[in-house]
Amino acid sequence: MWENTLSGADRAHLVSNIVGHASAPEVTSDMRKRVVEYWENVHKDLGRGAAEGLGVGD
Repeated sequence: MWENTLSGADRAHLVSNIVGHASAPEVTSDMRKRVVEYWENVHKDLGRGAAEGLGVGD
């Protein structure tokens, strides 16, 4: 879906939605790391976008 269906704008919106929800104050830094790991399993670029937006580094 990430590669074949979503446009560039759709991809940006998906990353923005993930980052927006995972940036909530009740989401701990450990939870944010798990969010990134989850989305990296879906697609490497999606995980990278989430990591950048959440400030989660390696």
